[in-house]
Amino acid sequence: RAGATLRAANEFLVERGQFLPLDPLEGGGATLGGICAANSSGPLRLGFGTPRDLVLGMEVVMADGTPVRFGAKVVKSVAGFDLNKLYIGSLGTLGFITEVTLKTFSLKVREGALLAGFDEAGAVQSAVTRILSERSLPVSLEWLTGGSFSSDGLLGEAAGARNILLVSFRDNDAGIAGQLDRAEEACRAWGAGPVIRPGPEESDAVRKSLSRAGPFHASARGPGFACRVGIPLTRIGETVERARTVGEAEGFRFHGQVHAGNGIIRMRFGWEDGKEDPLLIGRAERAVKGLRQAAARVGGYAVIETRSSALRDKLDLFDEASVGDPGRRLMQRAKLALDPKRIMNPGRFFGRI
Repeated sequence: RAGATLRAANEFLVERGQFLPLDPLEGGGATLGGICAANSSGPLRLGFGTPRDLVLGMEVVMADGTPVRFGAKVVKSVAGFDLNKLYIGSLGTLGFITEVTLKTFSLKVREGALLAGFDEAGAVQSAVTRILSERSLPVSLEWLTGGSFSSDGLLGEAAGARNILLVSFRDNDAGIAGQLDRAEEACRAWGAGPVIRPGPEESDAVRKSLSRAGPFHASARGPGFACRVGIPLTRIGETVERARTVGEAEGFRFHGQVHAGNGIIRMRFGWEDGKEDPLLIGRAERAVKGLRQAAARVGGYAVIETRSSALRDKLDLFDEASVGDPGRRLMQRAKLALDPKRIMNPGRFFGRI
């Protein structure tokens, strides 16, 4: 229902042995409607997908106030055009999501995890490639870089390395043990320093701690900007290093959290002196331009997700060149058909829609 948070939904489901595999970086206080409107996801995206993959049905209030339902309560009843996907990720520019029906999953399956520290980005890339090429099905494969992790708990034990890789699996006991063995072998083959295997009770907690350790929390306050980059899996390592170089050349502190199994990189560029000043705008514009050029060079994209107040009207959220005129025209036509008076969150989406 409208206003329900992810935390409240999972508290209700846990009593029934179920859970929602949504873990946006905004945390459990995010509303289910907001998560769907932003198509927001986190480490579990690799194993369970994004909200686009989990929503079976929804109710949306259109611009003229008419409530409309799409989809169904069960998977087999969904037929025809999947209009849910039109609204998921539209950032509230086509209608307000007031109710969603989502797939849930059993809590009876155990989770196991492995933490490995690396000094070189190339070694992490090679270990990730090997893990994904073997008979393993990780539900999350997270790479933290640039000091974007806490010094507390098990993450802190691996924090002496420049890069930390966290691999998580969900399976029965025998399946977990075999997959963790293969993952550890892959990490050690590429020079992993500390390799830590948390106990059964700790594994879930370590993965969840990423929301407190990642670049959108530890350093998210203060001047700067954060972005999401999507690139081919084989180009992650070089893109991370290029982003670090671009940011540091303009005076930003670089922090990164890589969803290494699907080519999504979350980056935070914090202004070194911690204060807004006239230099910030020009340097941020150059850093974003360099970042988008680096992403485009390998067939990817870069989207700004958050900006400090001084940059709010200076940095375009979307790289319109990466979509082109046909994509822009299609989105404008959808907006015109569903919200001709531009009532719903105007200017928030691609092309200032």
